[in-house]
Amino acid sequence: MRKTFVALIAVIVIVMIGAAAGAYLLEPRQPQVYTLFPPRTNETYELSTAQGGFNIPSTSPEHFVTISNQSYYAMAEVKGDGLSLMMSPFMWNLAGANGSVNMIFRDDRLQVSMNLSEVTDISDIKVTGYPGLMYGKELWFPFGTATEQLKALALPSIVSDLPNFYSVLNYSTYVYAGSIGDFSYDMWLTSNPNITSLGSKDIEVMIWMYSQSPWLSQPFVNVGTVSAPTIINGTTVIAQYQVYVLPHTGSATGWAGVYFVLEYPSAGGVARGEVGVPVKDLLEDISSLLPKVGLSFYNPSTYYLNAIQVGMETYYSATNSLVAGYTLYSWNVVIGRVAR
Repeated sequence: MRKTFVALIAVIVIVMIGAAAGAYLLEPRQPQVYTLFPPRTNETYELSTAQGGFNIPSTSPEHFVTISNQSYYAMAEVKGDGLSLMMSPFMWNLAGANGSVNMIFRDDRLQVSMNLSEVTDISDIKVTGYPGLMYGKELWFPFGTATEQLKALALPSIVSDLPNFYSVLNYSTYVYAGSIGDFSYDMWLTSNPNITSLGSKDIEVMIWMYSQSPWLSQPFVNVGTVSAPTIINGTTVIAQYQVYVLPHTGSATGWAGVYFVLEYPSAGGVARGEVGVPVKDLLEDISSLLPKVGLSFYNPSTYYLNAIQVGMETYYSATNSLVAGYTLYSWNVVIGRVAR
């Protein structure tokens, strides 16, 4: 009996140790930090939508590859140390304007400036575009490509298979004419990781870290709030996100949109500082949010996260001008749980 009891204890101990070891392999006890931006390079890169065409300075092709120089959709791949990011002003709703949109990477920071007058748009919603960076794989317009990626965060990936991770940005924003719609992430969820166009069962997910107009109205549907651990200037807090859903963008065949709007320290979020959001947690929350507007097709176990973009949407003023921009100092990925 005593031998049986000792053997049982030994089995229990082995099982517990095995479970602990398995948990360690699945979830590092010490969070691992990876830098997506700035890349390790001493080069200076620039994209500009200056009136009269693009001026892309010559730079080292090892770190900077021009993909396209077509006005509002200029594109480049910034490379460094086994990683790359796509960079574009992506002024998707700008029909015309005087002035320029400049994206300059130098001194380990990305500076984005928009100085426009006599703005006219394609669709009358006053949004001009989304100048920023892309990490991952987007085979549809405008990028149509994949970046070099971390082994620890290779995209596309099934949402439920993603590691628990925070995406952490250190940034500042400014505006003198017009307004900031959002400084945000833009992410894409699809059931097929190789599609070249988006449809009614694909999902655009935006996480707004800062907005001067955080209260969305029809056709956006407010589906409530979610609470999530969020890193604010080095401290993990439990932050509230107001959540809106757009069942279809543009038409009945348009993709769905889900918008998480940070309400910490108050409505509008953080105009400048360090913000880290728990990406996987929020993406999994969507499965309980979309049914509130009658959409039940999303499953984190079958949908892929294809790419993560960082950028800023702006609205031009009543006098059709826009003077605004942002500086991105760093973009890190923290894999593993961060202590609260």
